[in-house]
Amino acid sequence: MGMKTLLGDVLAKPGVERVRKNHGLEHATIHVLGERARRGGMAGRSDRHGFTLYGDVPTEVLADACEWALQRLARLPRLISLMTAALILAQPLGLAIQRDVTTSGDPGGLQIVSIKRRRIGALTFHRVETRG
Repeated sequence: MGMKTLLGDVLAKPGVERVRKNHGLEHATIHVLGERARRGGMAGRSDRHGFTLYGDVPTEVLADACEWALQRLARLPRLISLMTAALILAQPLGLAIQRDVTTSGDPGGLQIVSIKRRRIGALTFHRVETRG
């Protein structure tokens, strides 16, 4: 079995695919926030249940950006893949791995279930839960 086939098999596993879809939505959401509010300094961490976005942004603004990003992903998966790649290229580490392995521009049946704001000291973050 070749490396490319092995990698494809791993990426197709349901748990891995969910993380990749959530990671794609996370990147698309950050991109939308950047377009709309010129917000910088945001970071996120994805898992199979959703993602956590670190940065001070109003929950309503984030919710709207998440929905808009999900709609874009559903309508224009190739364009979002390119936008995600562009966002990734702006970061110094793991460029090829993020572009080819850890994100997916195809949301499939991904749905946003909830968005919750948290604050610990000076750190503000949101948890975005997904399903599908």
